[in-house]
Amino acid sequence: MIVKHLNVVTEIWTLAEIDTGTEVLTLSVRDGVITTRYAGMFSDAERHYPTKHADVEETAISGALLRRVAAILPEESDVVLARSGTSLRINCEGSQAAALRMMHSEEKLTIRPADGADTFRMEAAKLEEALTFLKELVSGGISNPVLTGIQFLGTAQGDLMLVGTDGQSQVGTVVFPEINMAPGEAFVAKTADLHEALTYFKTVRFTWSGTNLYLSSKRVKIRLLTLSGKFPSVKTLQTKFKHRVRLKAPAIETAVKAASFIDSEHVVRYVVINGEAAWHVRGQQIGEFVARAGSVDVPNFHIDFDAEWLAAVLKLPGPVSMRYNRNHEPALFTCKGYRCWVAPSVKIR
Repeated sequence: MIVKHLNVVTEIWTLAEIDTGTEVLTLSVRDGVITTRYAGMFSDAERHYPTKHADVEETAISGALLRRVAAILPEESDVVLARSGTSLRINCEGSQAAALRMMHSEEKLTIRPADGADTFRMEAAKLEEALTFLKELVSGGISNPVLTGIQFLGTAQGDLMLVGTDGQSQVGTVVFPEINMAPGEAFVAKTADLHEALTYFKTVRFTWSGTNLYLSSKRVKIRLLTLSGKFPSVKTLQTKFKHRVRLKAPAIETAVKAASFIDSEHVVRYVVINGEAAWHVRGQQIGEFVARAGSVDVPNFHIDFDAEWLAAVLKLPGPVSMRYNRNHEPALFTCKGYRCWVAPSVKIR
């Protein structure tokens, strides 16, 4: 078979690389379509490409080795793949060649959800924007694996809500009112797998059944294993606040950077004095850093945050408002359908 650079057939392997234990990539040509696929421990995937090549029976090889060969060959060059005995020969522009030993694979991959499974469609770009924000909130540890994922939840109104949290200091939600999901319906997708899988789509169809989540389009089909465990409920979150201020993202970003340089405890304080707001950082040796945040119409107030906990706030896609009650209670940061609850720092100065 002839392909335009080897990356065409190895592209799907970038998802397999984050699935521990996956080795085999299979290639085949049938009825004018090149199909590449793999079956992993936590995910399966297949991708289809149109071709004028004659049918080629399924060939199993090492996906990792094929990716390495692709990295060596010149970009945008025609590559000829041909079976030869127990090897797959790779010829590039008649002057460069490699041979990979074929592997045995008894895995018969069928990526198809059960009949009657729940489903919805959405633009991948919108979901990627939400993930850019939510991935800053999820847990990075393995003590409770479900907290490394993003929860897809049907709200009481039947809208889709995405939820990310570390289970302790921060929670973020994004609501998609244009997407219908049955109230109370929920599943949790591993953040890294979901983020990588979305790169293969423009519009993606989600289908879920049991412990499986399917992402599909005309040319790509991916199955991800959902995460099990008890996910924190958003019903317990504070939603009523007495005060609201508009924030300037550049001032927050500057203060967060300053905290990483001059304060070993990484504490950022939001202060309002006589209608003037500012972000303060008190360094251990350098002194105090202040980023002015403009005039506000609220009583004098201050609240401390861990600078690292404000990372998600910096990913909010637009003008940000902060709602709060008292300085020892969580504050809520909002932006056009996005919400982020952040607990105050325990180190009150």
